[in-house]
Amino acid sequence: VVITSLGLEVRNQQSRRVLIHWAQYFGIVLSLWLSTAGYSSRFDNDDVVHKTFWSLYGVGVLGILMHSTGDLTSTNSNFFALFLSLIYFLLTLQWFRTGIHLPRCRFFCTIQGSIMLVYSLLALVASTAYYYPIQRRDNVFWVLCLGYPIEIFVTLLIQELGMVFMYPHLDYEDARKEVDLPLHIQFHIDRFKTLSMMVLGQLASAIAWHPEQGFGSVEGLYASAGCGFISLVCLKIFIFDVDFLDTHDHAIRRSRCSGLTWLLLYPLAMGCLALTGSGVALLIAEAGKINSVPAGSPHFRQLLTCESLSVFLII
Repeated sequence: VVITSLGLEVRNQQSRRVLIHWAQYFGIVLSLWLSTAGYSSRFDNDDVVHKTFWSLYGVGVLGILMHSTGDLTSTNSNFFALFLSLIYFLLTLQWFRTGIHLPRCRFFCTIQGSIMLVYSLLALVASTAYYYPIQRRDNVFWVLCLGYPIEIFVTLLIQELGMVFMYPHLDYEDARKEVDLPLHIQFHIDRFKTLSMMVLGQLASAIAWHPEQGFGSVEGLYASAGCGFISLVCLKIFIFDVDFLDTHDHAIRRSRCSGLTWLLLYPLAMGCLALTGSGVALLIAEAGKINSVPAGSPHFRQLLTCESLSVFLII
């Protein structure tokens, strides 16, 4: 829903500035989701603590949704950062709690909990940045936008140092088992599939974007909507139905290098897919002469759709 809200802002303003804002907020939200998936794929339970955690997490997500639009000078930006700080703090508590109760996981949980705590503090700083030059909030938001790649590299670096200084007597593979923490790979892969389907829903919402507000061309509306539907079906088949490798041969399972590469490219691919949906919505609005759509630039709409889809297919 947050991604849809950001997409509507792109459709309404159609400018380079709003695309930069979209990329920043999309990266922040996706990094948060990926960090959360990393926790839930390792630890999840039906106990009271986890039920409380997920309930409070939902409150934070609703807060992010309520304040996901507007530029950095708006009040929305303050509260967006505040709710983001709350969610990262909840993840911090969960990681540290797990590390306390499971000594075998303590090293890895301490790394993850510390990273989540840093992100929580950064978001808290961003929420109060109206006391300082707005550039400070912008810089913090870009760090949080790249939060997931930073988390991966920092974790790998500390793990390597831990193997060298804490387990010098073990060979590499045995030492890595001591500092790493396995996750439920099939569950993790399924989370990514679910997110891919939700982002693909951007195309579905684009096809039926407010035609009830009036349109000037029936032929253009339904011809472009038909093309959008064909694109939606083709992408769905391409992403979910033409895998020639079993999930047991997924990049995450093959090797550490292939898994790392896949995890770093995935957010970029999802961003391109979401932007394709916004571009298709604009093209349908242009072809159908929908009254509520700002004039914008046909060149912007075409580039947004074609270049986003092109980069997604390359990835």
